[in-house]
Amino acid sequence: MYSLKNASKLICTILFCFSLAVSVYAQTKSDTTTLVFVGTIHNATKNFTEKTLYNILLRVKPDIILVELEPTYFTADMIRDQYRRSSLENKVVMDYFFYEGPALRPYDIEYRNEIYAKNNYFNLQKQFSEALSKASDNKLLNEEAGRILQSVDAFGKMSSAYSMDKPDIFNSLSCDTAMSLKHKIDSEGLQRIVELTPSLKEFDSFIKFKNDFWVKRNNRMIENICMWTDSWPGKTIVVLCGFEHRYLLIDGIKNKMKDSKVKIRDYQSY
Repeated sequence: MYSLKNASKLICTILFCFSLAVSVYAQTKSDTTTLVFVGTIHNATKNFTEKTLYNILLRVKPDIILVELEPTYFTADMIRDQYRRSSLENKVVMDYFFYEGPALRPYDIEYRNEIYAKNNYFNLQKQFSEALSKASDNKLLNEEAGRILQSVDAFGKMSSAYSMDKPDIFNSLSCDTAMSLKHKIDSEGLQRIVELTPSLKEFDSFIKFKNDFWVKRNNRMIENICMWTDSWPGKTIVVLCGFEHRYLLIDGIKNKMKDSKVKIRDYQSY
């Protein structure tokens, strides 16, 4: 006959196994870090405002927010006063920080703006755009260069269209794929146009720097994200990034941290 004593032992065994399973599950869950990459627009549009981004953060409730800024823009734990209103993301992040209290950290390449200034990047970018437009208008581009420029312009217009849409659209796989193709066309295509066009030869070193620095900057971003991810195991980390960086950062993290307890999740799933 099945005794009360045996029943008691069975119940204790079941409870022990249940508590062990819960403990293992909790430990596994707490060891898994969640990364949420949120592509952004640096200036407000009709479909993407400060309120839009703030509501996304409220939806995810991150423990840490990584901001697309270099370390010099930060104190030990927040954005410096002079930079807090310089972009849509900075404004929202600081408002969210004061109300909700997540940790904030920068992840962009060190001395980014100094590197741009040292290489006269923005002036040369403007000069190159003007020279390229002039070469096109004066029919100085051969047939191959002309076709490449049409592709560059088409992807540029596509990026602009995405930037004016809703965040669910420029945080989508279709946008990530389009931006991957855009940057391939930009890097390889513009270099080829310069090679084919004598009037643009003076911009050869600029285009090479532009392409090399894009790769170097994104690689450093990935390294810094990995560093912060290792520092906060088991936490939810939002990575705010210009939406054209999003596909590169996600792919880079997947490759670098494929053996780690890191889960990448879209904000739309919250």
